[in-house]
Amino acid sequence: MNTPDIHKRLHSTPNGGLRHKKTGEHLRAEGQRKGYPDVSLDLAKGCYHGMRFEFKHGANKPSEDQKQWLNSLSEDGFYCVVVYGEHEA
Repeated sequence: MNTPDIHKRLHSTPNGGLRHKKTGEHLRAEGQRKGYPDVSLDLAKGCYHGMRFEFKHGANKPSEDQKQWLNSLSEDGFYCVVVYGEHEA
């Protein structure tokens, strides 16, 4: 599979940032979940159903909600990573 095909299967989850209260309510109503990984690659390879990325900056660490999601998704067959900076990605 070439890079353009991978790009089509890569998407972000708009969990971070400050928002108006009403916007947050709408996102939660649409299915947004606290702690879900930042980026998803929906492409099965080998024994994995896809890949999930949690991006961190500096000394930041994953929250408990993020750890729970990463562990749960990993148990479900997704390859999950925490990435510190764009060079690790």
